[in-house]
Amino acid sequence: MKEDKIVLKDYVINGFKLFSQLALEYFPGYSTLNGARKQMRGRIDQNLSLTLELNAVGYTCHTTHLSPRMQEIIFQHWGPPHIVLPGNHPEQPFRIER
Repeated sequence: MKEDKIVLKDYVINGFKLFSQLALEYFPGYSTLNGARKQMRGRIDQNLSLTLELNAVGYTCHTTHLSPRMQEIIFQHWGPPHIVLPGNHPEQPFRIER
């Protein structure tokens, strides 16, 4: 199922996304997926209106894939993530530890 949603001008949601991938986009300072995931889940839990909206569309604390609607809800609360491509910061190598 492919569903495109426009959240902000020039930002398009294109299908489902791994929770951990979106967590790393919002919290790039973490060197591991686990740290970014914990931070994102904690921030979601701290925001009651965000939590309620996500729960209404099927989000749980065990969700691993975010639907386009879930991503849209998060973007409406936090704005789109700031994505840094590997070539932009040569002093910091792009690395995801698993």
